[in-house]
Amino acid sequence: MLQIVSGKFYTDETRRRNIMRGTLYSNMRPPWRCERIETAAGSLQPSTAFRGLRTLSYEIVEEYEGAEGTGVLVSIGVDPFLKDFASIASFALNVICTPDPDLLRRLVGDQPLSPSTISPPRTYVARVFDSEVNISEVDLDQLKGFIQELMALKRSDYLAAVGAIRTYVTGLHRIGDDIDLAYTLLVASIESLAQNFKGPDAQWDDYDERKRTAVDKALKGAVEETGDRVRKALLKVEHIGLARRFRSFALENLSPSYFRQEAEGQVRPVGKADLIEAISQAYTIRSKYIHTLAPLPKQISNVWDLGETASHDRRPILTLNGLARMARHLIFAYVRNGPKVEKESYRYQSDFPNIVQLEMAPQYWVWQHEGFRPDIARQKLGGFLSLITSVQQKVPDATLVDIRDLLRKYELLIPRAKAAHRLPMVALYGLFHVLVRQEDRLPDSSKLVERYDKLLEPPSLESLAVRFALSRDVEWPADEIALLYDGYYKQKYQKSGLKLPDLYETAFALTLAEAHREDGNISAATKTLHGAIDNQPKAKALQVALEALASKADAPILWRALLLPDAIARAPAPPAPD
Repeated sequence: MLQIVSGKFYTDETRRRNIMRGTLYSNMRPPWRCERIETAAGSLQPSTAFRGLRTLSYEIVEEYEGAEGTGVLVSIGVDPFLKDFASIASFALNVICTPDPDLLRRLVGDQPLSPSTISPPRTYVARVFDSEVNISEVDLDQLKGFIQELMALKRSDYLAAVGAIRTYVTGLHRIGDDIDLAYTLLVASIESLAQNFKGPDAQWDDYDERKRTAVDKALKGAVEETGDRVRKALLKVEHIGLARRFRSFALENLSPSYFRQEAEGQVRPVGKADLIEAISQAYTIRSKYIHTLAPLPKQISNVWDLGETASHDRRPILTLNGLARMARHLIFAYVRNGPKVEKESYRYQSDFPNIVQLEMAPQYWVWQHEGFRPDIARQKLGGFLSLITSVQQKVPDATLVDIRDLLRKYELLIPRAKAAHRLPMVALYGLFHVLVRQEDRLPDSSKLVERYDKLLEPPSLESLAVRFALSRDVEWPADEIALLYDGYYKQKYQKSGLKLPDLYETAFALTLAEAHREDGNISAATKTLHGAIDNQPKAKALQVALEALASKADAPILWRALLLPDAIARAPAPPAPD
């Protein structure tokens, strides 16, 4: 939100402004006589007295484009700004800054905070958890410059940087109660920034030594070309790519100052020659924790000083203090090197907190024809089928909608459409013209329906859906229905898939069970119903059918009687067009 209210994405010169204020708590002690700290993301006013916790008053002008009026956002409150600024200030100044005073008290205390830690947080990472951290003018200049650069980033880079900062700060806070998770989060703060980094291709030497040896042994005597293809295929494994990208990103963005000026005064800082191994070990430690909850090596969890490196299995590893300094350097570098823009076109409204995008009910979109593409014809059909089922189930106020403008496009597109796109268009076109009154049908629609109606005769999801919508029997062989049934769940959530309404999914299972029953295959019918109950726990008709089948196997399973006992065969017409 900090970047949004800066006006970077606004095009309307008319603005609505609110002055927002909140309180932050910190262990930092600003310079003497520091009355106000102005930044590009708001200002801080330190308290005049320092007894225990430092209290800071945060202020920001919340600004939105457009004039005031009904239905216009008034304010989102100060909390989102407060939390983001606290994370950024914590990171940039290397201190604790939080809206929660109890959290601050816990983190700067002298006692371990959970059974997983044997020492208080200050023994793991330097400076951050000290009871009092003196802030210099240089520190404040760094804070102001960092925020200025952060706010100037392109939106995608800003979101990535802020996400890394939040993860870094959260990782530091977790040192107080779960150092294994804390280490993983610090690695994740770097890894998140490395996702779009394109480093050099992985080499065979990057592959795990134990696995590499086994593969080389297995390929001994194989044709060299075959061996190379196998090794290249193995190098494409995602884990190898992620680990290598993480390592390459870190090595590429650690400047000489990391090994020189910043290393001054540090205990056992990592040298460049050992860095590759240390970074690899950090990623391995993170992976072992995520996949097996393996604890940190004791050389990291049982600290005796603030050294940045330790030795584990004769390999250099980064301690929490060393990992924190490296992560902080890399995040600073990402912000400093990222492209800066003064203005940017961006749909920022979806980024407001507490605003969730939900899928619209089909009556609000199924009729839309502007920008229609044949590859979304199945989505249109699925949406219209949902409206039909609402009518069949007599949902209050349920009705169809007028889709004739869309169907006029279908008349032009159906003759030249691909077979995969033509079938759902024909199904929707035919359904509409069967369900509505004669006077509401498009002129000459009967000719197009007659021309393409045969496409709906062979078994397909579209022809099955049409039969359910018209309450007709499905008289296909059991093996063909079973083939459709198995394929349905594989394509259901694909971009080009057809998602049937719940009613028709239940009808589908009942239809298949009945086809098996008619063939005398009671076992297959029972298995179908059991599987359907697992897929649709709320469909009581499936359980009723299963119990009936168990008690009387010669009684037919009629989906209409089970699901639509009072339904009519024809849905009411849509509202008359304007």
